[in-house]
Amino acid sequence: MQLSNSSNPFPLLTSLTQYRSLRQFCRSVASALALPFALVTCAAAQNSVTVAWNANTEPDIAGYVVYLGTTSSVYPTILDVGKVTSRILPGLSPGTVYFCAVQAYNSSGLVSALSNEISFTLLASTVAFNSWASAGGLAGGDAAPSATPFHDGVQNLLKFAFNMNPAGPDARTLVKGTGAAGLPAFTLDQSGPQPLFTVEFLRRIGSGLVYTPKNSTNFSTYETMSGTTNVTNINANWERVIVKKTVSTSTTPRLFGRVEVTMP
Repeated sequence: MQLSNSSNPFPLLTSLTQYRSLRQFCRSVASALALPFALVTCAAAQNSVTVAWNANTEPDIAGYVVYLGTTSSVYPTILDVGKVTSRILPGLSPGTVYFCAVQAYNSSGLVSALSNEISFTLLASTVAFNSWASAGGLAGGDAAPSATPFHDGVQNLLKFAFNMNPAGPDARTLVKGTGAAGLPAFTLDQSGPQPLFTVEFLRRIGSGLVYTPKNSTNFSTYETMSGTTNVTNINANWERVIVKKTVSTSTTPRLFGRVEVTMP
């Protein structure tokens, strides 16, 4: 990186890694940046994002400056972070698009050109999940949506989606009709004139999560489950969802089900 007496002090960002869980939390868009960007992820802390970059190779580099704003190329927040290659940006608002760039400066006071710009949006679902994981004592890789820190076969995102325990093993199934936590319950109801393949699950209100009931006849290829849907409120945070699909036991001797949960 060439240093000069311009009004810019930093190394260029380059790639933005999205951190999600069954897709992951921070929806981010990376510009084509001049230097390889080491990593940008959502931090496991409420309303924050961590930005990171590759160190400048010049021996007299003294530090870096991070620029942040909500309008492209306009950066009201300017942070001299010293000679480190990452920075947590706290106090962000979910749903707001942020723009970020970096510069380097050396011991003589010379500065690099401002890097190309990255943009990212902190989703409401990301903030809620991070807060839930932190309250459960999860940190680092154990706090990722796809992690199974207690080796119970249930990913963190599913525990978050179905009101399960983040602080220990939990693979329970929802008790139909009255349960307030647990994985979706699937049954074949043959009490009426036609058999009904039924799934009952909890849904977190206002979370931004997408719940998609699916079924399969071969345990490998799933399609979105059709049928009638009934939703009842449990409290301000949770609702109970019941989906019923008419089936023919003669033409469909077996049927498998699952509820996919994704974080946009």
